[in-house]
Amino acid sequence: MKKFVGISLSIALIGAFVVGCSPKAPTGSVNEKTLSQKKELPIKVEDKVISSDNGVLNSSIKLPVFSNDKNQSILDEINARLEKNATDINKELATIAENDSKEAKKSNFEFRPYELLVDYTIHTVNEKVLSLTTLNYQYTGGAHGMSIKVPYNFDLTTGKEITLKDLFKEGTAYKNIINEEIQKQIKSEPEKFFPDEVELFSGIKDDQNFFIENDQLFIYFGQYDIAPYSSGIIEFEIPSSILKDVISTSFIK
Repeated sequence: MKKFVGISLSIALIGAFVVGCSPKAPTGSVNEKTLSQKKELPIKVEDKVISSDNGVLNSSIKLPVFSNDKNQSILDEINARLEKNATDINKELATIAENDSKEAKKSNFEFRPYELLVDYTIHTVNEKVLSLTTLNYQYTGGAHGMSIKVPYNFDLTTGKEITLKDLFKEGTAYKNIINEEIQKQIKSEPEKFFPDEVELFSGIKDDQNFFIENDQLFIYFGQYDIAPYSSGIIEFEIPSSILKDVISTSFIK
């Protein structure tokens, strides 16, 4: 039986990430727009890699480490949170792998070592906003593994997490606008989604997964949330033009 370990940052826990039994090692990335923003901040980003292999679990965790001269204490808290969340997953999956390997041995079943690969993508970094996602690939037996994309959106002036609600003016029907746009995009490619979602999209949640890139809002859904595994992690870019009357300019210009 497959087991998947999840983490939470007051948010739901995935575009698409191709998975298989032998995935490539993770590689952190920053888009070109973000690179120019890094120079303006300035903010330094270095990779931290944590690797281990105990025979039952092979893990490779790549995380960003942020630093600058303006708000290092806030960045230290963010760095610590990212590392803790990743290492907590590793510890939990290591326990599961150890127990499952023992059970397999008792039952004379072959046990294939489990895998955990973590990488990251920085979508936005400026004086106000840090928006990134980590991608956690877990293989725990079976035909394929599972990818979980975790969003982190921070206000760099306070260190607080930015929620979806924070992006909009109070009292606005932003959910309805986003839901209508997502329904429209689903119907443009219905073959990618579960039939029920094509007929009537279930709607976004208060803790909906999102990230900000190039001052655009992206809403996304994990594998199996609204589409079959083959469709991967589904992302929807929400056009600024339809949000102009409800968006707050605090985090998206």
